Amino acid sequence: MPNTSLLSKSNFPVFALIGGLIMQSLGTSPVHAEDDPYATPREDFSIRDLRNGYTAKQAYDLSSEWNLQKFLDITEAGAFSYMNLAEFLPSSVVRRDGAVAMLAANLNDAIGATSVPGADGKAVSLDEMINADDSTVQGVMVLHNGEIAYEVYPGMRRTDNHVWMSNAKILSGLLIGQLEDEGKIDV
Repeated sequence: MPNTSLLSKSNFPVFALIGGLIMQSLGTSPVHAEDDPYATPREDFSIRDLRNGYTAKQAYDLSSEWNLQKFLDITEAGAFSYMNLAEFLPSSVVRRDGAVAMLAANLNDAIGATSVPGADGKAVSLDEMINADDSTVQGVMVLHNGEIAYEVYPGMRRTDNHVWMSNAKILSGLLIGQLEDEGKIDV
């Protein structure tokens, strides 16, 4: 019988992902961190301002100023390109086959309340990290037992497409962990 506990071994990658997001947010450098050679440069803008999409003029302006460095750094043009990557880089849509399976929602507020100590020693919850003014998170979804357990979109609309890139690695690791937990592969 599969382990259905939210804290099961196979769900560890989900909590590792959440912990990684929290730690990434806690470890980000200030907006102007000239003294830190490893800091990711970032513009002073709020990802939350982008959650309702863009006007035609905003889209044109952001497209016009885009370059690879703006994509790699934390910039408004980069955030725009995460949802419109085919306009900037060679891309290919991988078509799927069959009916779309809608996921049921069984939301769990405890996930957003999950916290870790911040740099100042005070607890910071996932919800606080995601909704902070300096957060770069555009969307988070946590699945548990085939249902949506947590879902927020602070920097995009629910129906927007978003580039996967590094998320694909996390999903692959999650699936490998689940298959190992079920005894279907030996890692």
